[in-house]
Amino acid sequence: MNSSIIYRGMDTVIIGKQEIVNDYLLSPRLPRNMPFNLHNDADIWFGEKFKFKFRSQAIFCTGSIAVARTFGAPAAICPIGEHLFCWSPDIGDLYISYQTSSLSMQQLLEASFYTTFTYSDTEIMKKALASGNEMMLWCNSYLATELNRICLT
Repeated sequence: MNSSIIYRGMDTVIIGKQEIVNDYLLSPRLPRNMPFNLHNDADIWFGEKFKFKFRSQAIFCTGSIAVARTFGAPAAICPIGEHLFCWSPDIGDLYISYQTSSLSMQQLLEASFYTTFTYSDTEIMKKALASGNEMMLWCNSYLATELNRICLT
């Protein structure tokens, strides 16, 4: 595993490199598995705490190619322009963590040490990628690269 690659499971296989616009900024993302009321509660919490609705306006990514594969064809991604990542060292997947916790969504979020950072914040980025946990990326667009085009050593 390359510890500096950000992976995303894509709906389609990426050939070469493609700039992808974050459509969730105009049409909010709907949750795959999480009930909408919990998704909405979390989105409100992120909006109040960080001023960005990370659950509905961000794209999801990870440092784990195995995790990315569970969501689609894995590609390496990199934000273009203004962006912000949000990550918790304690949350692999928010809904799974909620299901296995006795805490309310609000309590779980408050206790999970979420932080925001940019691509250039290398120390936090290294920790986030090494954790394999979900990362939420707020951006206008990102570059997706087919994995055969990058070195995976």
